[in-house]
Amino acid sequence: MKHKGLLLIIALSLLGLLSGIKVYSQEAFIKYTVNGKAYSFKGDKTGCYQKKGDRDEEDKVDFIETTLYVDSDVKTAEKLGIVIRTEQGKKLEAGNYTIQSLVDQTEILPNANLRINREIKGELEFFGTVSPANGVFKITKIDGAWIEGTFEAELPSDFEDGNAPLNVTNGSFRVRLRGYMK
Repeated sequence: MKHKGLLLIIALSLLGLLSGIKVYSQEAFIKYTVNGKAYSFKGDKTGCYQKKGDRDEEDKVDFIETTLYVDSDVKTAEKLGIVIRTEQGKKLEAGNYTIQSLVDQTEILPNANLRINREIKGELEFFGTVSPANGVFKITKIDGAWIEGTFEAELPSDFEDGNAPLNVTNGSFRVRLRGYMK
């Protein structure tokens, strides 16, 4: 009888350990490298939400924006944000997404826009993708509210002020969609 009780305790301990590993492996993250400098943010330092897109007269259809971001409280020189746009009523799916500018919201759907706000000496500089030639974005897996994927892109300066483009490489993410914002 003692052996059965001991075996039960060991089995329950192993089950608890394995479920703890599973929870840890499901932690949200966004990782990327900018011009050779690596960044990695985990857990509550990342976020993801959806909202109805702000349609203007040039947009073909109503659309939904899914935004992945590094939390605004994180102190870092180069903060990444990604906006994925899909036609309203259609779900995110695994696959390649066309890189698009913020201005050409629905020229090609679905699409993705990558942005970096860079802080240098208290000043903000803005960089973002503008066309499919700027890079690649792929959702590799969707599992319930979890979204995973990869990306690489060249982000030119928004203001064409002579700033060299930023090269974003080794980009990957696993984020949990936290819901719909109005």
